[in-house]
Amino acid sequence: MKIDIPSKLHLSSISTESFAQAEQYLERAYTILYIGGDPREVLRLTNIAMSLQESSKAYIYSAFAKNILDNKAGAISDYTRSLQIDPSDKVSYYNRGLIKSNQGDRRGAIPDFNKAIQIDLSDGSIFDARGDAYLELGRPNEACRYYVKAISLGNERSTCWFFSPGSFWCRDNNWDHPSSLTADALHLQSVGLSGLPI
Repeated sequence: MKIDIPSKLHLSSISTESFAQAEQYLERAYTILYIGGDPREVLRLTNIAMSLQESSKAYIYSAFAKNILDNKAGAISDYTRSLQIDPSDKVSYYNRGLIKSNQGDRRGAIPDFNKAIQIDLSDGSIFDARGDAYLELGRPNEACRYYVKAISLGNERSTCWFFSPGSFWCRDNNWDHPSSLTADALHLQSVGLSGLPI
């Protein structure tokens, strides 16, 4: 039996060439996203890249552009497709969860945040987003625990739940209204996070 090595190499080189061309289009798309350029151009470039070589990265960039263009369903669909290609992509789970949460689907967002956390336990922004979802679902004590974890990972946005005069507060991993705060707790506001049990 004769093996046609040149044709196999040729097919392989076409695949490698397609991959390289797709990557060039994706680099241009990324640059446009980074500088805040036209998301429609990003969609055009990602469509060309996907016609050459389907990739998780192409779907992520496309989803990001669709989200900017307020095509939330399209963005969620692209993040879902990205996850079919690469189920270990934290970015797709996190961003899909954010879109769901911002659209009012907090229950649908939490499993996405959970998967992102399973992939990367060190990203405080995911714990913060999960806290927001639980807060919006009326589960403030759970939200508070996730804000505390986010702060312990360096996420400064979550500190607002510890220092929000006239609002609710996280204290000792529980949710308190300012009227229930003691003088000691009010003093913590003036000295900063180092006084809080984290």
